[in-house]
Amino acid sequence: MILTITMNPSMDYNYLVPSLKLDQVNRVDNPHTSIGGKGINAGRVIAQSGEAVLLTGILGGPVGKTILDSLLAEERYVLDFLTIDGNSRNAITIMHDGNTHTELVEKGLYLSEENEQLFYQHLAAIIKQHPITVVCISGSVNSDNGHFHDQLLQFIRQSLGEQVPILMDIAGEQLKNCLTQTNARPNFIKPNQQELEELMGQKLHSSQDIFSVLESTLFEGIDTVMVSQGGDGAIVKHQSTFLRSRSLKSPSLIRLVVVIQPLVVWLLH
Repeated sequence: MILTITMNPSMDYNYLVPSLKLDQVNRVDNPHTSIGGKGINAGRVIAQSGEAVLLTGILGGPVGKTILDSLLAEERYVLDFLTIDGNSRNAITIMHDGNTHTELVEKGLYLSEENEQLFYQHLAAIIKQHPITVVCISGSVNSDNGHFHDQLLQFIRQSLGEQVPILMDIAGEQLKNCLTQTNARPNFIKPNQQELEELMGQKLHSSQDIFSVLESTLFEGIDTVMVSQGGDGAIVKHQSTFLRSRSLKSPSLIRLVVVIQPLVVWLLH
């Protein structure tokens, strides 16, 4: 069974309007609604491919209940989220004036130290109850602990061992701290080009620039690094082999992995 961890799920509202007028009332049609969160999106693609998947993370408040009810209605997954105080986040996207996208994204549920420990207990119970073969950790966390994801990575390694592939789609300080510690390593990470530039502290102007930085010792011990480039595709370093896709458009972690199908077989089995 594949486990996906989403620490900041959202209720997404997408509005399509011809133009957005500031400081005025904009009357719009009802939005398209969907459940957001990279781990949930990855789990949905996994389930559609026929694999058994368990979704976990944290939810809270009326928004959290709406998210859980919506996922239950899909009847695709095993669901085992930890419920905490507070309210899960909303994310609003307004598509207007041609190709302009304006987004309002709430911070989401705050993960306190107490709730962090509750989540570890929750995760330990999941690992004990289910035969987990792959772990996918995706998206942000609203926490003051900049080391949350590298501590989570170490916890999972200690619980499941080195043989279970761990895929991570995180960014910023959390990704940097995962890469600078050496106690545990993920098998797969997927920064986009901007995130990679922020991580390395330099602009990357060409594919060769990306190839060069991926040779950094920062990525030692990680089997596969995929750098997504939006509509320009992706660059993949798998062990010592570089691959390039020019037709990739989706930012979803699992959709990206599907482009290099041989790696999917390796990661999932």
